[in-house]
Amino acid sequence: MCITTPQNALCQPTNPSVATQLNLAVGSQSYTFDFNMNDLWTTNTTCNSMYNPLFVQYSCVMSEQQQQSKFRGLCLITFTGLLICCLFTILTKWLHSKGKINQIEWNMATITAGDYTVELKIKPKSFKAWYENVYL
Repeated sequence: MCITTPQNALCQPTNPSVATQLNLAVGSQSYTFDFNMNDLWTTNTTCNSMYNPLFVQYSCVMSEQQQQSKFRGLCLITFTGLLICCLFTILTKWLHSKGKINQIEWNMATITAGDYTVELKIKPKSFKAWYENVYL
């Protein structure tokens, strides 16, 4: 039994028949027994509130072979996850760099007006003459 706080320390069962039943459960895969809540204690106690819970603890015992098998499985899963993350990162970086190369090739293969733009200095007097005589 887990008696962990002063509040539930008062609730430790004192009835020897309950202790016998709990001791019979030790080492069993599963064990069930019926009891009445009032039969847990041989003396009157104040353990009828929800603030004084009673816990029954059991432990899981595995052999060395079972532990090694689970450890190997865990290592395999972890390694696989890390490998997937690394491959995803490498593939993403490769696609990003490949995209930049494609953008440069597309830019070089495309002719735009900006590729042949020439800037000429025109005096204001010449522009005014062109505007009045040719444009209008």
